[in-house]
Formats: sequence, C-alpha cells, structure tokens
Amino acid sequence: MRLQRTVLLRADGGPIRGVCHLARTAGLADALTAAGHQPVLLLGGDLATVRAWCASHDVAATVGAWDASEVRALAAVTAASAVVLDGPRLVRQLGSALLGDANPDTIVLDDAGGVELPVAAIVNPAVGADALAATYPGAQRRLLGRRYEILRREVLRHGQGACACRGRAPGTGSCSRSTTAARPARPRGCWRRYPRGLGSR
Repeated sequence: MRLQRTVLLRADGGPIRGVCHLARTAGLADALTAAGHQPVLLLGGDLATVRAWCASHDVAATVGAWDASEVRALAAVTAASAVVLDGPRLVRQLGSALLGDANPDTIVLDDAGGVELPVAAIVNPAVGADALAATYPGAQRRLLGRRYEILRREVLRHGQGACACRGRAPGTGSCSRSTTAARPARPRGCWRRYPRGLGSR
C-alpha cells in the first residue's frame, strides 16, 4: 500500500502580484490528490482577492497570513513530508526559517533563478530554465524546463492554449512562459522525484 504523505503548499496572490502562484500551487495540489496524497493549500496575500479566486475556481484552501512559525507549527501537527513555497518573496521571508533537520523538506517553485538556499528541490518550469541551474547551488534536486510544467486539471482537460491563472502579475512573464501551451505533456516527474518522494517512485 502506498504511503499517503501530507504536503503543505504556500503561495500568495493579489491585485499587484496576480494569481499565477495560486494557480500553480493549486495545480500541484490536484496532482498530489490524484496520486493519493494529502495537499494542504495555505494561501495568503490580499485575502479578499485570494478568497474570491478560490471560490471562482473551486479551490479548497486555508486563507491567511501564514508566517514561518505558523507554517512550522502546522507541519509538525500534520507530520508533513514537505513544504512547498511558490514565489521569491515567500522564499526570502520563509525559506531560511523552514530549513533544518527537524523540519520537513522545503521545495521551491521558481521562475527567475537565484535561489541559493539548501532546499530539497527547485522546480522551475519556464522555457530555458536549464540555463539557470547554476543559480540554485544549494538545491539537492533541480527540476527544470517545460516537462515539469504544472497546470490545473481544468487546463489539462480542455487541452488548448489557456492560462491556468486567467491573469498575470503586472511586470512578470511567468504566466506566458510556464502556463500557456498547446496540450503540454503532463509534468510526470514533478511530484515523483523529490527526496523522500511526494508520490510514487
């Protein structure tokens, strides 16, 4: 019998930063659920915007500020295998505080490179992400490129070029790079290759 694992996924959204990080973590939560695991979405930022997005996209999440101490406490209570952080601001705020032998694996979803923390894994699904490998010197695993693209089930179901977040954060290209494609391959390794395995190996 496959061991069910609990994975915490932390992302922020709002009028300024957009909702791409919310959509990406929701897509990973879909995949974890399909693999028989227990994702816990911890979403913050502009709380009214996040609640409205969750309601309109049928996403079950706990919405709040979710600082490092709260995430650590929930990880302990749920015996989480991993904490996933999506977004450079969250990595700066929470990354160092979540590292350590007593804590679950920290996994970062990234677009831009330059994450030097000794995390369990970096996932960067952007086009050309392989060129950023050297900017993740501390990562135990580097899952880079379009084969690790993370899309919500609604996008995979329709199979046409569509934006998973239905919007983009002003001044960023992450949406067009990592969520728009004509029937991209499902990111098979994204939840199966992390240390200690978030899914089946």
